[in-house]
This record gives sequence, structure tokens and C-alpha cells, in this order.
Amino acid sequence: MKIAVTGASGHVGANLCPLLIKKGYDVNVLSYRDDRAFRNLNVNIFKGDLTNPDTLDDFLQGVEVVINTAAYISVNLNDDDQVYATNVTGTKNLIAKCLQHGVKRLIHFSSIHAFDAFPLDHLLDEQSPLVEHSKFIYDRTKSEAEKIVRAANSEKLETVVLNPTSIIGPGDYKPSLIGRTMINLYKKKIPALVSGGYDFVDVRDIAQAAVNAITMAKPGEKYLLSGKWHSIREFGDLFTEMSGVRRPRFICPLWLASASVPIARPFLNKEIKVVFNHQTIEILECSNRNICSTKAQKELGFKSRHVSESIKDAVQWFKENNYL
Repeated sequence: MKIAVTGASGHVGANLCPLLIKKGYDVNVLSYRDDRAFRNLNVNIFKGDLTNPDTLDDFLQGVEVVINTAAYISVNLNDDDQVYATNVTGTKNLIAKCLQHGVKRLIHFSSIHAFDAFPLDHLLDEQSPLVEHSKFIYDRTKSEAEKIVRAANSEKLETVVLNPTSIIGPGDYKPSLIGRTMINLYKKKIPALVSGGYDFVDVRDIAQAAVNAITMAKPGEKYLLSGKWHSIREFGDLFTEMSGVRRPRFICPLWLASASVPIARPFLNKEIKVVFNHQTIEILECSNRNICSTKAQKELGFKSRHVSESIKDAVQWFKENNYL
């Protein structure tokens, strides 16, 4: 069976493609700019871009299943056009081309950010409402794209949606926001942590769930893929234990962190600015602690390892690949 993967250069794609190859699938990858994640893999490489549908024809030729991991991830408030073009228009283009080429199944990566996290003390599962009016363009576009994908489910094209929480682990070439945070923690460039927290899930468990979804997921369904909620203090303690590098001692209250953003940012380097702004602080403050992945466990055989293993292996990977 031929499988096509978009976003193969990203964190999920870097872990997904080797699993697909190991399972014996013939793998097409869509290459935009960065090919580090797959340049040494036995895959078929096609230059293309979801926002340019004419570049998708060769990529989808003879393909039975598409796994769409491509997304423009943003915590800024000034790049709306790019985010919308990739996350929404790109998804529409991909669906149209899947139908044109007779693709049987589309597995689409959405996000926990597509959901409305409130009330924070209530269980969040697949039946929870999606975001409608978030100030963050990423949240709104992931919600809109998910709706488009689910509406496209039909006998001609089966669609499945996966909603992971905050992804962590090895193979983080870009690197991701959490990857940058770990790199800066290791290099002791972060003077303090903040309160709040998030649900972290290992990228390898996410990738395995996607592979399982090829044959196990029910058409038209979506699946939450969560790990466990940890406070940033807990995450810092686990980082110290797994890396041997002591976390910052000071845990800044969220209100103080938010108030200090305009004062501190002019003195921060570019890497720290990316992970320290009003948006990232609000994400930590408004994260639901009760995210349920029971459905994925039952129907996809999804399992989530402890975040300590994810931290340990991510740090080791960053060392081996000269990020540390």
C-alpha cells in the first residue's frame, strides 16, 4: 500500500515515516524546504506545497492513504494570512486532490487547540465543543480545518481526525516550542519558570496512533491523543532529573509573568522571545487538566509513555544532533 505524508519534515513526520517504512508501506513525502527528517530514508520525495494544489498531483498518484501532518503553528498575532493559507486553504486543496486521485482515506492531524478548553475543571473529550472565537489564529484555523475534514467524510473518501496535546520527544528537527524550551533550559538561558502547566504526549506514541489509524480508525471519527497534565514546576523537576541540568529556582506566578512581558522582552534573545510572550503564558494558564484519550486507547490501541522518558530521549537526541 502506498501512503502519502504531508509535513514529513516536522516533528510528527520525522517519527511517523520510519514506522510506515518498517510496516512495509511505500511512502511518498511532500517536501517544501527542509528535508533533514527524511533525506536518509527510503521514501519517494516530491516537491510541493499544500497552498499550490497543482504540485500535489504526482505526490498523490497511486496513493491509498494520506496522512496530513502539515500545519503552520503560530503563537503570534501578526501572521494570520500564512496560518490560514496552510491550515485551512491547504486542507481544502488536499481534500479536493484526494478525491480527484481516488485516495481512500485521509488521516488529518488537528490539535488539542481546536477544542474550547473551558470549563477547565470539566472532562475534555471528543464530544467537547470546538473553538469558535479564540483570539489565536492557530486555534481558529485548526478548528475550521477539522470541521472541513469531518464534513468531507464519505464513501469516496474516508476521513479521520487526530487531536494530540503538546507533543514532546526525539526527532524534533525544527525544533518545536517545547523543544526550544528544553534546549534553552539545558543551556541555562531561561532565568525562571512560570506557574501553569500543560498536557504532554510523546511524539512516538502519536506516530504509532497514526499508523494504527490506517486500518483501525472508524471513518468519520476523531480521536484525542493525550498524555498527562504536568505543572511547569513538575516538568522542570523532571527535566533536572533526566538531563542532570538544574532547573531555574524561581517559579514566576502567571500574573507577574504576564505583567513583565513588555518590560522583559526587549532584553531577551530571539529564542527566549518565541517561548515567552502573552500568548504562551495564556496557553499555560488556560490548559485543561482533564483530557481523555479513552476512545483512542480502545479503538486505536493508543498508549502514552511517561513524560520523563520523553524528556530523557529528547535531550539525548538533541545532543546527538548537535543542538546541545
